Amino acid sequence: MNKPNDNTKMKITHILFDFDGTLVNTIDTIVNIVERIVTERNRQMTNEIRDFIPNMTSYRSLLNVINEELNLQITLDEFKVDMLQKHLDADIKLMPGVKQLVEHLYHCHIPMAIATGNSKSFYEVISAKFGNFFPKHFHHCVCAYDDQEVANQKPSPDVYYIAAKRFPQPPVSMENVLIFEDSMTGLKGAIASGAHTVFVTKNSSQIQTKEHNELVKKTDLRLETLEQFDPKKFNLHSSE
Repeated sequence: MNKPNDNTKMKITHILFDFDGTLVNTIDTIVNIVERIVTERNRQMTNEIRDFIPNMTSYRSLLNVINEELNLQITLDEFKVDMLQKHLDADIKLMPGVKQLVEHLYHCHIPMAIATGNSKSFYEVISAKFGNFFPKHFHHCVCAYDDQEVANQKPSPDVYYIAAKRFPQPPVSMENVLIFEDSMTGLKGAIASGAHTVFVTKNSSQIQTKEHNELVKKTDLRLETLEQFDPKKFNLHSSE
């Protein structure tokens, strides 16, 4: 865990969270589901596919890797339907520390939203597993995969700009926004947006290149889980 960058003038007014792997444990779920999908087609999961999943930009990009690695010809429609159906039965949980942090920020009246590369249908299926938790605490969710206003997927910062401007009272600047991300793809876009960033991952194997190391150096804070996050270090506490 590294210390947050020293910025005494930092004023965070809004918070954005990535969804998959940051708020919910869908990355592990996707690995398990993909393993089932390829096994049903008499193939075996490869390390290349497994390592690609945390940083994938879309199900299309994941499918391309699967088809190429395993010499398959699964169509995108077929893949999406299979993934969606298998997610319905999946045991998906909140990531460690999420409930406590989100409830703290909510009681501090700090507006929160979600910026995900996933599709609206997948977000709705997964978030519904948690009852009213997401509608209660998050003002909105921008799903970059099929949101008409998002021109480019992560690592473009587009989804963060759109998510920030959809608050009833948007932040004055992206410098007033704190973004939580768990992938190098997401972190790259979050940093490019000009926001403050927290990189949350136990998977150090994601940091594979010089560019990745430079991105991690630019983040305000790196944690293994959200249980380690101290809101007071970012002045995220109630004024009451």
